[in-house]
Amino acid sequence: MNGHAKIDDCFIILDNLPLGAIVLSRDFTVICWNALLEEWTGIQRGEIVGKTITDYYPHLADSRYTDRIIPLFDGGPSVVFSSQLHRRFIPTSFPNARERIQHTTVTPLFLGGELHALVSIQDVTDLTRLAQNSRTLHTQALREIEERKKAEVQLRLAASVFASTSEGIFVTDANGVIISVNPAFEQITGYSAAEAVGNTPRILKSGKHDQAFYAHIWNSILKEGLWTGEIWERRKSGEIYPQDMTISAIRDENGFIRKFAAIFSDITERKKMEEELRYLSMRDGLTGLFNRRTFDEELENEWRRALRAPAPFSLIILDIDYFKDYNDTYGHQEGDRCLGAVANVVNCAVRRPGDLTARYGGEEFVVLLPMTTSADAAIIAEGIRRDVEALSIGHRTSKVSGVVTASFGVGTVIPTRDRSFTELIRVADHALYVAKSKGRNRIMCHKA
Repeated sequence: MNGHAKIDDCFIILDNLPLGAIVLSRDFTVICWNALLEEWTGIQRGEIVGKTITDYYPHLADSRYTDRIIPLFDGGPSVVFSSQLHRRFIPTSFPNARERIQHTTVTPLFLGGELHALVSIQDVTDLTRLAQNSRTLHTQALREIEERKKAEVQLRLAASVFASTSEGIFVTDANGVIISVNPAFEQITGYSAAEAVGNTPRILKSGKHDQAFYAHIWNSILKEGLWTGEIWERRKSGEIYPQDMTISAIRDENGFIRKFAAIFSDITERKKMEEELRYLSMRDGLTGLFNRRTFDEELENEWRRALRAPAPFSLIILDIDYFKDYNDTYGHQEGDRCLGAVANVVNCAVRRPGDLTARYGGEEFVVLLPMTTSADAAIIAEGIRRDVEALSIGHRTSKVSGVVTASFGVGTVIPTRDRSFTELIRVADHALYVAKSKGRNRIMCHKA
């Protein structure tokens, strides 16, 4: 949500996010309060919008929050209230509210020409359950949309709607020759009515779909009278773009197909938003590295690939030495900066397409290295160790150095069908344990 936004647009976008979302003005007045927060808290937006949020949640007036959020209104950077350090930004009204954990990000948002704060809250406790509920709601929504579109097809063919709707419409005869298009069709596709009428919809084909795809569409239309789905088409300019389309067969009183009507909308922006949300769901909000869930998935995928051509498979697990002491000494804000700096070093250490870096949890990071020997993995780990030390981040309470350091465990396994990818984690974790027990700020390797 970068750039300028309107309040109505704010509500529409925020209400469709799978996150709790608030927009605050400089004096912490609530400008937007999305639907998910209404569900979480029981507070309706009509009650809280226009009020100061600290009237409802006094803990947000604490300097732990204000000292980090207020600079944002003067052009400061986004801030993160991690789930490990700030368990609940907005308490919920759930029966087990005290057990729930939230991950909160506050980013700048231009609204009405002024900087505001966009607060995004993710409940990370019930992530699996919420994902399941989300899929259920998505399926239900698709069914509802299909039924709605069946009813709307005939209405949208009415002359007044045909001319004014923002969705593109074209009608063909029984042979598929275009006989009518509306103004939105011209605007979306770039073809004028004169250019389209007399042609077939093949002028819109993108080349991204095979014959089986189109055969499925026609089979659905001829059997059920309707097809609804997403399709990639080509504008007159040559640009390929996604559409949400409904095609309906129009029959006469004897049941014979006389015409076909198609209604479509350009969903380019929706696809961009979905891709951005997918990207964010894979990343750790503080460091920008891949998150634990993505790491687990990629490790399992790479392990399966490695079974086809067994070779050494290595994993580096590193842990910032005495990070809890660092947080206690310098504060959580400096702790977040330290994590971000170390994450950048870790991310710069790998170059190959199959390698992956992730935040494993807390102050732990992992580097996934398929087709890498223990010796080569140790070289990469030593490079990271030196670069972390070279950051020269002061750490006066460390027992091994005056600057921030890290300990490394390098595990190496040759994948076989009688082994699980979890063995690689176990081996690397054991090596990390040995590195810590031998004094930290060092690398230990272990093979299995």
